Amino acid sequence: SKTINYFVRRGKRLIPKEVRYFLVQFSKTVEVNLSPEHIAYKWLNFDDAYARITHDNSKELLSEVYSKIKDQDEYDDDDDSF
Repeated sequence: SKTINYFVRRGKRLIPKEVRYFLVQFSKTVEVNLSPEHIAYKWLNFDDAYARITHDNSKELLSEVYSKIKDQDEYDDDDDSF
């Protein structure tokens, strides 16, 4: 998991916010169940997801994860034991 901390402004108050991200692998038949705090979801490729992100720290996190996934895919492709 990875945690990003930042502040949001509500009127004159700064409120601390913590967002924790998890990287998971899923099957293509996964059923997504949204919590009450979410209204929708969308599966995107890297370029489309990156373009939609507005915060630099989130873009950095997505790039870091994408790089790790690509490295893992290359490792798996080269390894005949799997």
